[in-house]
Amino acid sequence: MKVLLDIPDNESNEFLAIVSTFKNIKLEKLTETKAQIISELSESIRDVNLAIQGELKPKLAREILDEL
Repeated sequence: MKVLLDIPDNESNEFLAIVSTFKNIKLEKLTETKAQIISELSESIRDVNLAIQGELKPKLAREILDEL
C-alpha cells in the first residue's frame, strides 16, 4: 500500500524517526513541486470519480479551454 502524508515540519522528524524503525517501510521525501503535482492529480481523480457517480457535473471542454 502506498500513502501520501502531509505532516507539519515541526512534527515530521519525530514521525519519521518512529516510522523508520519498521524494516518493511520505505520512506521517500518529496520535493514541494512533486508533492503539489501528486496532490493536484489526486484531486482531479476524485473529481472524475464524483462525475462518474453523478455527484459532480463535469465541465465541457470549451469551459476548460476558456479557463486557460
